[in-house]
Amino acid sequence: MANSNESDVLIIGGGICGAATAFHLAQLGERVTLLERGEIAGEASGVNAGGLGGLGWGHNPDLESHLTAGSFEIFKTLQLDMGYDIEFHASGGLQAVHTGQQWDWARDRVLRLRSEGYQAELLTTREVRAFEPEASESLAGFMFMVNRGRANPTKATVAFSEAAAALGAGIKTGHDVQAMTQQQDGSWRVRSGRGEFQANTLVLAVGAWSKPVGDLLGIQIPIV
Repeated sequence: MANSNESDVLIIGGGICGAATAFHLAQLGERVTLLERGEIAGEASGVNAGGLGGLGWGHNPDLESHLTAGSFEIFKTLQLDMGYDIEFHASGGLQAVHTGQQWDWARDRVLRLRSEGYQAELLTTREVRAFEPEASESLAGFMFMVNRGRANPTKATVAFSEAAAALGAGIKTGHDVQAMTQQQDGSWRVRSGRGEFQANTLVLAVGAWSKPVGDLLGIQIPIV
């Protein structure tokens, strides 16, 4: 980047959303800068369970399919094709069925999911305990979703940021954003405690800190 303080897109937030956005935009040839007040994956993106996937693609993929199954494939690519060790495991996922009444509901749900092209199974507790001995014998059974897995959330977030940097993105930690101003031409000027940055497009990827960051812009961002 000729001037590291000028970019096409300026991303605020170095969690999984910010880091992945930086990577994909850099893949598309955009000049990208990411500002993070602490360290990459230093907040919620580094302390969650790292669960991945959903139901799969199905016969008629919709938005949820692309967000879940599509993301699953991206994480798989990050490790298997790009060589980043993010502790990705495509192990599938179990959902407990507690009672006989829930078993009837789960059976109907599995049949419906299969008819829609999703991979799902209904397993007895005995079947599950064959590969997960800690499963409680008091449960009626489990739904098993094939297209689920997990990754180390910290390693995955850092990997996205490193992959973005390898494509030319500027990943800047220790930059606490203090002011954001939109210019007459629509571009943005952002001031952190360590310098000023300018970009055509601004992306807020600050998660639970959306409200205070929104306050800098004079807008209300509701957080549920």
